[in-house]
Amino acid sequence: PDGRSILLRSARASAPSRVDRFFRVPARGGFEEMLALPTAGYAGLSADANLIAFVSPSYDRRTWKRYRGGSAPDIWVYDFDKNQSEKITDWDGSDEWPMFHGRTIYYCSDRDSKIVNLWAYYVYVKTHRQCTTFS
Repeated sequence: PDGRSILLRSARASAPSRVDRFFRVPARGGFEEMLALPTAGYAGLSADANLIAFVSPSYDRRTWKRYRGGSAPDIWVYDFDKNQSEKITDWDGSDEWPMFHGRTIYYCSDRDSKIVNLWAYYVYVKTHRQCTTFS
């Protein structure tokens, strides 16, 4: 968001190569820096680039719907300044596609039914709210 670097993900630093990692590359050129996070999936950065909301384990190479189990993705928030991460979703199905808008992380989940709906997580209050009720 600050225009100084580009966030990318790649499997080049993991073996087996099915696990992606995040890298930060200077926008003006130079070498990439691998971030401390162990996996990389869909992600969104806060406006100040101090927080990243990301999916772990990475889910985008899977093709099943309504999956529940050990490989279901949850959303985590990592604070770059504090070098701390926190899992913000915890249910046996899929939570994915996090995006920041102000101090809120919006994401999709099918936790309320077999249909994916939009949810909001308020970062500083640590509460969730269902935003849509598609059936």
